[in-house]
Amino acid sequence: MLLRILKRIKSLITKPKEHYYFPASRNAQPKKALLSYILAPYSYSTKEKCPPKHANFHAAWEIVEILNSLGYSVTAVEASNKQFVITEDYDLLIGTLDCIDRFSPYLPEKCRKVFYALGVYVESRNGETGELKRISALEKRTGLNYIPKRLFPNPESIARSVEKADHLIITGGKATIDTFPSKYSAKSSICTMPIFPDSLGDFCVKHSSLNNEFIWFFGYGQVHKGLDLVIEAFTKMPNLTLNIAGTMETDFERIYGKVISESENIKYHGYLKTDGSEFESLVKRCRAFVAPTVNEGISCACVSLIQLGLYPIMSEASGVDIESQNYEQLRSCTILEIIEAVERVSRMDVELLNKRVTKNSEQAKDLFSPEKFRADFCQSLTKATEG
Repeated sequence: MLLRILKRIKSLITKPKEHYYFPASRNAQPKKALLSYILAPYSYSTKEKCPPKHANFHAAWEIVEILNSLGYSVTAVEASNKQFVITEDYDLLIGTLDCIDRFSPYLPEKCRKVFYALGVYVESRNGETGELKRISALEKRTGLNYIPKRLFPNPESIARSVEKADHLIITGGKATIDTFPSKYSAKSSICTMPIFPDSLGDFCVKHSSLNNEFIWFFGYGQVHKGLDLVIEAFTKMPNLTLNIAGTMETDFERIYGKVISESENIKYHGYLKTDGSEFESLVKRCRAFVAPTVNEGISCACVSLIQLGLYPIMSEASGVDIESQNYEQLRSCTILEIIEAVERVSRMDVELLNKRVTKNSEQAKDLFSPEKFRADFCQSLTKATEG
């Protein structure tokens, strides 16, 4: 007990690190890069020790290693850190959110500014066609309030950051890219997200008539990700089982907690580690995942489940571009559309199902691999720095 108390006191008085510095692996006088993204992955001393909490954890390490190999020493800061003060003459800034707008006045003219877009354009994310539309529909159906979870802060500053950038690196599929104004296409590159094999269990689902359950597997932003629609769809399909994996939001639980607990065909599993035995056992009982998300960069949850052999029932907005004949594409994401798609997949011939998921898995492993990420990011940086 005393040891736990001392550790708690230490955590309260220890000031969190404001930045991390990674010297270049070559060059006596390296170029300087400022990476304004996420800091949490660097609290682990190496990429290998970094846990597979999300693909962006490994992506953060990959970006540093790429920059170091290109002769840049890297200062990494949290994108949301408003207190960070620029004291160096940087040659390159890679930033997300509003970083370029905030830092531009303090950067030398030589500095190339790269906007790292991890999702749709800010007007699509925060506008009336995104999460806000979903919430409005939810509140109309239930009469209960839900707080938006996935809106960008400082949207005007983010839009100015995109405008001021010398280059954009956009993570996403065609639906993601199409949200950006066409005037930016000439200065944009596309980049994948890396799903590291060790972040998932070493298995691929072999389908039979026995595994005919379904799964919703996402994180924060449950209305944004369409869980409300999926739950309401499965209340109308009592013969089919829905599994929910992910931490439940308090206000979402207030709206749907009773529906879930009283339903015989909707099972809530909470947060599950993707490399754990409980997750593997659950996935192996499932035939498909359901992902009516309103917008994404690239949904790493969708990619992971595709790689593991589940059949996709997903919106085009998931950002995962695989061959259209090999998945159920949700175009309107209505409850009726979800019901019809789920019922079609539940009746699909097992031989055809296995053939399609095998092809999907192989394609997803190629398109969303660490190697593909490195190649995409290096090519994008070359375009960005050559002007």
